Order: sequence, then structure tokens, then C-alpha cells
Amino acid sequence: MASSQVITGGKIENPGSQHGGGQRGPVELPEVFQEGHTFVADASCYGLTLRIVQGDSVVFETIVSEDDGGEVVVPEYITGYYELQVSDGYYIYYGYVTL
Repeated sequence: MASSQVITGGKIENPGSQHGGGQRGPVELPEVFQEGHTFVADASCYGLTLRIVQGDSVVFETIVSEDDGGEVVVPEYITGYYELQVSDGYYIYYGYVTL
């Protein structure tokens, strides 16, 4: 199976908080690729939170680590259609994945 880019958009997670200087320009989306239950995030994601979400429930959550080369493996028992989120606490970058 070929890997594919899964991040398709971004939104503000915490509208009441301040982030940087209040930048109002377009946000550059990070690259996160999926192959099965494995996701590989680019260096801009190191230290950010990766979540697998269904509705209002967080099914899986971890910190993207430089030590792992940005690779995150979601447990095999998690299957179905989910929203993948990468968050810095202010922005959520998201896409939809099938596991």
C-alpha cells in the first residue's frame, strides 16, 4: 500500500487564547503520511500532540517525537473511520483516515 498525505485543513482549537503575534495569514499545513496504522509526520510536528478522534472522543493520543523520526503507530485494535488531529495547543491540523 502506498502512503498518502492525510492533513487537509486547519482550525483554531482554542479561540480565546493568544498565539504568537496574532498572525492572520494562511497557515502552512504540516505533512503527515499514512500507511496502514503507521503515520509519519514531518519535522514541523515534533513535540506536537497527535490524536485519533471519533466524534467528541479521543481514541488515541501521543506526542510526535523526533527520536522516532516522527513515526507514530496506532494500535491495531483501533479500526474504522476517524479524524486525525495534530495540535500545538492553538491550531488543530486535521484530516480523515480509515484504520
